[in-house]
Amino acid sequence: MKIILLLRLLIMRIKLFYCGCLFAFLLASKVTKGQNDAQLGHSTLWPNLNNPAALECYKAPLAGADLRIQWLGIEGQPFTQTVFAQMPIPSTKLFGGIVIANELAGAHQVLHTDFQFALPIMVKKQLVQIGASVGFIQYSLEGAKLRAADGVYTDNALLHNDPNLASNTLGRFVPNLNVGIKSTWNAFSLNVGIEHLYASKIKLIAPSGNALIQYTPLFHLGLNYNWPLQINDWQFKSAIWYKSNVSKAMLDWQTFATYQEKWRFGMIIRGFSPRNLDAAGALFGYILNERMQLNYSFEWPINSLSQVSYGTQELSLVYKLQEPPPPTRGKIIFSPRFL
Repeated sequence: MKIILLLRLLIMRIKLFYCGCLFAFLLASKVTKGQNDAQLGHSTLWPNLNNPAALECYKAPLAGADLRIQWLGIEGQPFTQTVFAQMPIPSTKLFGGIVIANELAGAHQVLHTDFQFALPIMVKKQLVQIGASVGFIQYSLEGAKLRAADGVYTDNALLHNDPNLASNTLGRFVPNLNVGIKSTWNAFSLNVGIEHLYASKIKLIAPSGNALIQYTPLFHLGLNYNWPLQINDWQFKSAIWYKSNVSKAMLDWQTFATYQEKWRFGMIIRGFSPRNLDAAGALFGYILNERMQLNYSFEWPINSLSQVSYGTQELSLVYKLQEPPPPTRGKIIFSPRFL
């Protein structure tokens, strides 16, 4: 009976506008295998990695790192390293941040560097944050790691015998623009972000001609809900994270339980339906204090990848500096020269 009442309460408190956004995103994409596209499994914990508007309204600097090794057991599997930091911009209402993500996958290397800005505003007594980020993408293709069917690679030889394959490293810089919005009301928070809004083209000069890599806009939609339940020092939170480039899509379902505001346990499911599941995982986290926390997750593939890979692991760490004390009355002296 209590479960039914909670479900009714949840449905009543979700606004039709946000349900419409989710429905529109789902209709705009085809259901595909989510594991075909690399993504960060901790995006629901740190949504600022995909949405510049999701910078925390924290009055002191904070920094974090995320390490993800995907498809263990496969040579050349995606390996993603991400560092990020943010702080309030003095004398303004803005928050600024930086995200640097380096991904290695076989002969490919992609480096993203984005400078983020977010502005929190109040709209009808609800907190809304709008944000944007500008940066660049550095793409590199290491020709020495490529292999051709007729190539010769024995005795330190590197002969592709294929005019379409380069033996040296090809690279290019292109600009990048991301935008987003975050809305918080009651126990809900909604993240909507668009990466690669400026659809950049990466042009590489290959031996037999030019190769072109097209970046298309990537849509993110995340919905978080903090359950109004607290049972014996347990707190619960659920999240849905949707990602699509219109032709492909993936969906994460995550639920977290926090005990005594220190120990975090979570469950991760990736897929759209029981017949179209890609991975299932577990998350464990430890919140040392209000300023530092560590999270680790492991995902098991439950599709055809399970025949060649035994899982994906990810580790994230965040540290926040202590907030400055509130100002006190009296004259503020910024330098001893002006005593």
